[in-house]
Amino acid sequence: REPLPDGGKIDFAPDTMLVLDVAALWLPAALPAPVCAALSSRLYDLELSHLSLVKAFHPSGSAESLAPVATGLDWVCQYGACAKIAGHTAATTLHSAVVASRGPLSARVASSAHATDQKAAAASSGADDATSTALPVLRPDELHSFLASLHAMTGRSWRDADVYLTKASSPSASLGWHIDDVDVLLVLLSGTKRFRVAGTTAGSEVIVDQEMGPGDAIYVPALSFHTGGCDSMSDDSMLLSVAMSPCIGDEAAGQGVRAWRAARGGAVAP
Repeated sequence: REPLPDGGKIDFAPDTMLVLDVAALWLPAALPAPVCAALSSRLYDLELSHLSLVKAFHPSGSAESLAPVATGLDWVCQYGACAKIAGHTAATTLHSAVVASRGPLSARVASSAHATDQKAAAASSGADDATSTALPVLRPDELHSFLASLHAMTGRSWRDADVYLTKASSPSASLGWHIDDVDVLLVLLSGTKRFRVAGTTAGSEVIVDQEMGPGDAIYVPALSFHTGGCDSMSDDSMLLSVAMSPCIGDEAAGQGVRAWRAARGGAVAP
């Protein structure tokens, strides 16, 4: 894999700030592309059995329609159980899993939850060794540094970090148009991916429509409709999704998502 600069530590200039503002959602070249590419390479090497949640989306997903009531998934796994599904083993990496998949994959790669809660989650998920997986996710030093840099740049603490992976010449949409109950910072680590953001009502005007490249970022405030991907892409891609506390508050964000789910007649997967 491609080595990170400065011995693996990711540093940004102290005076570099990334302003997350509803008036400027599109943040081109927000982060150094070489750092993003190197981090992508490192994350591709993560083994599924060390991850707290991995989802394989059905290839029928469309970025053009509203997210379905029941999101199409080929399979879902946690920790050691990932070695017992879809022909995977304990050594299966994210890279080999996405190559073998029919559609996009997502994986939780970092969580700010307390380690005690993480250990309990690992034990309940069927992991072969709950002690060895007390942390629900493998967080390499590079990712720690990257997320710490994002915190310093934005002044916003993070809750969870997930990656969305797609392979070339396959559908790259996972959910379709949907909303979340958290603010999200999206950073493309490798490849290219189309992403769109609209307003807070279904069918509202699209205000961001960009093909992202490595280092590009998009800020998606809670309850803003958004969709990523298209029917096919010319290259592989990895998108990092960093969840942050919603600026509108947890209660308002939660009420908004519950109302959306009720209107859709069921749950929209996060």
